[in-house]
Amino acid sequence: MQTIPQDAPTLARALGHAPASRWSTAGQNMALTLFHRVAERVPAYKRFLASHRIRHKKIRTIADFAKLPTVDKKNYLSKYPLHDLCWDGTLEACSTVSVSTGSTGEPFFWPRATAHIQETTALFELLFQSYFQIQRVPTLFVIGYAMGMYVAGVYTTQCFSDIATRSKLVLVSPGLNAENILRIVKELGPRFQQLVIAGYPPFIKDVLERGRNEGVNWKRLKTKLIFGGEGFSESWRDYVLNLMGSKTPHDAINLYGTADAAVLGHETSLSITLRRASVKDEWLRHRLFGQTEAIPSLLQYYPFWRYFEAVEGELVFTANTAIPLLRYNIHDRGGVIPFEDMRTLLFERSRELLSAPVSSLLWRLPFVYLFGRSDMTTTLYGLNIYPENILAALESKAALRFVTGRFTMQHVEGRGKRQQLEVHVELRPSTRPSRQLVLQITKGIDHTLTKVNAEYSTLRQTVSSIGLPKIALRLHGSPEFQKTLKSLARPTRSL
Repeated sequence: MQTIPQDAPTLARALGHAPASRWSTAGQNMALTLFHRVAERVPAYKRFLASHRIRHKKIRTIADFAKLPTVDKKNYLSKYPLHDLCWDGTLEACSTVSVSTGSTGEPFFWPRATAHIQETTALFELLFQSYFQIQRVPTLFVIGYAMGMYVAGVYTTQCFSDIATRSKLVLVSPGLNAENILRIVKELGPRFQQLVIAGYPPFIKDVLERGRNEGVNWKRLKTKLIFGGEGFSESWRDYVLNLMGSKTPHDAINLYGTADAAVLGHETSLSITLRRASVKDEWLRHRLFGQTEAIPSLLQYYPFWRYFEAVEGELVFTANTAIPLLRYNIHDRGGVIPFEDMRTLLFERSRELLSAPVSSLLWRLPFVYLFGRSDMTTTLYGLNIYPENILAALESKAALRFVTGRFTMQHVEGRGKRQQLEVHVELRPSTRPSRQLVLQITKGIDHTLTKVNAEYSTLRQTVSSIGLPKIALRLHGSPEFQKTLKSLARPTRSL
């Protein structure tokens, strides 16, 4: 079995020249090998397999592997003690622990092992060397993710502290603080040949706008952006590129990351080119994503680090982490496209999509596309807003006098493409909308989110542009609520 190159330049060359089958085979081998190791060494997974009457030695092929039951937070992570989810039933092999806020408001602790951090470091180094040439261009890298106990800020800082020792990159971690970021940019930015900023998309947009208003010349600083936490439209990308004074789409690259397993994949020049083409090409959009109504995020991933499958319209992945995850479902809607299938499609539609500048950064990696959460979870400034959070507010005694408990939610782009949480709420049959009721529901949802979602509470305190949720009251029986998940459409209780 061929080994995966460890240094970024060699791996980049291999990704551009080795056949796509090499990487898909490496991914399958990783998944099968990891499965047998986990079945023998992780107490929780041993019991999970036993409960399904599965003997791990009978799983010999990737077809066998694909028949294994998927795991998620509900049927696996929350069922067993934290230490039993880890290798050999102990936390001692872990180097750090980060925290994510769950749908109930209870935190989940994610142990991190050195080996996993090294994998993500290798991914980041490959990305930054290939797209930003940090091995030869003096670069100021500003991390604008939330710091503290949450995942993105501290984890990214850990990875790049190592990368900085063997590149021309200098790292600063001001966190989720626009004032500090701009102070750093103004003082240190001109001393470097380029500036890279990482953060949640709407927050970084706010930083760019505020900087422009304060006289920062983002074009002169040769600004590049790395995003994480949520997707965005191509018109939004164009907006921030314009703020940066750039015409190069891959100057603003999005990551597919989760608290569960850090970085799962990222955009490339090819994936961005394809997604932008699909905006105008309905035929291509249908062939890529199976429908034409929405345009998901499109990214490439490394199957030898994160092995993806599509199961009934949802993405599941396998990853060797401190809590090893086998066919793990975070309930993201989407699909997987092998590289060879994508290349066949491109030659069928337009060979021009493989032309420069894409061809110079064309990696033979599979693609994953992502619509969002299947359980109606949405994001705001990179954090998860869970449907259970909203339901808790709508099922309060005060609210249930007026509403049924059914709702839909999304984040919307308002004036200046500023992000805001929008919630549509169904009224009881006898209730009519009013300004006073809108205010009551708004305050109730904001209060509940602040109480049960620690990340939302932190965001409200640190990002001045975050306002109250936008609430729209809808008459009873409105069609938009007919598709609300049954688990969240509980019968109206009598009062």
